[in-house]
Amino acid sequence: MHRLIYTSVADIERDGASLHEETRKIVAISAKKNKKRELTGVLLLVNGTFIQVLEGKRENIEDAFETICCDLRHKQIKVIELEPAKGRLFANWDMAFVGSTNEPTQLHVNRDLQHIAVTIDARPAQALRQILQLVHVPRD
Repeated sequence: MHRLIYTSVADIERDGASLHEETRKIVAISAKKNKKRELTGVLLLVNGTFIQVLEGKRENIEDAFETICCDLRHKQIKVIELEPAKGRLFANWDMAFVGSTNEPTQLHVNRDLQHIAVTIDARPAQALRQILQLVHVPRD
């Protein structure tokens, strides 16, 4: 069992609705592919930047990541970590999604997403805990 965390800049139409619409399509297709590959994870969208966590067998993660690297909708791809994992943190999701929104009731989500985006490089473990809170996964 391994876990990959990476970031990339979304190279998708930037008018807000199109970015979110295209991202939701990516999530739907990814969930199907991840199920076949026995991968789980989450995709965050923060100000045009993707932050993704994938979990599963290393070879399945590498296969999925190769597809991502060839996808022209991803630019400036940066691996944060690829590490062995004791278990799955996102076992309930083939691909969960959390994105920033303009809804006033979601201001805390936007704040948390901004904090994750700032801390992911320097403190990936802390950012991962915050991601877990956003998708409401009970922690050990």
